[in-house]
Amino acid sequence: MIRPNDEHWQSNLQGTPYTTRLDRLIHERARQETARYLLAEAKRTGQLHARMHETVALSILNEKGKIESVGINKPDDLILDNFGYWLAGLIRTPVQASTSVTLKDSSNTNRTVAIFATSGNYPFNMYFYQKCGTQLMVGSNATTATRADYTVGTAFGTAPESGLFDTSTGSYAAGYISFSGAVTAGGSGTVNETGFYGYWAGNSADSYSFMLFHDNLETGQPFTAGQTINCSYSIDL
Repeated sequence: MIRPNDEHWQSNLQGTPYTTRLDRLIHERARQETARYLLAEAKRTGQLHARMHETVALSILNEKGKIESVGINKPDDLILDNFGYWLAGLIRTPVQASTSVTLKDSSNTNRTVAIFATSGNYPFNMYFYQKCGTQLMVGSNATTATRADYTVGTAFGTAPESGLFDTSTGSYAAGYISFSGAVTAGGSGTVNETGFYGYWAGNSADSYSFMLFHDNLETGQPFTAGQTINCSYSIDL
């Protein structure tokens, strides 16, 4: 359905019924483009290109579930400082003591997050009275993302696309993790950026949203009220 040498593959998908299989094919094309970019950057700079990277596919669907437009992230994807601090916190000498890292939440506030917890603290993925997991958000700002980002540049003014929405459960196969999330638009706008967040417990009895990835789309994707904004990510390991 997506021909390897088709420069217009995104526009050619307009009117096609959206399926999870098609989403996987879109991601495969996006991953190939990212890999080519990283290889070219490695040759240009003389530095080994990053093996771990993530890609985004954003599809706008009409009320009948057919594709209106498809966008993918710019290949210079960005895994944020928050993710690095969190992952580094998981790698340590075994101890029987609380181990924490400081992450910046979506309100630009430093929060202490327990990676390992003792009595009285909650680890990042365990809070007995509130859900923990991962979420997505879309925005309209086209400003280039930076590693210190903590939320989307410009949130939309109409709900529910103005806020965070839950991801699906991730799946792993053949070296990469994939997951998605969708929201039915309440207004109109153009998606230029996407964000992936951990919705985790702090050290104490509160949960916060921490942005881990922030991506700019190659081309903004317009939507109107009633259309579905489907955002999917894949992480290559």
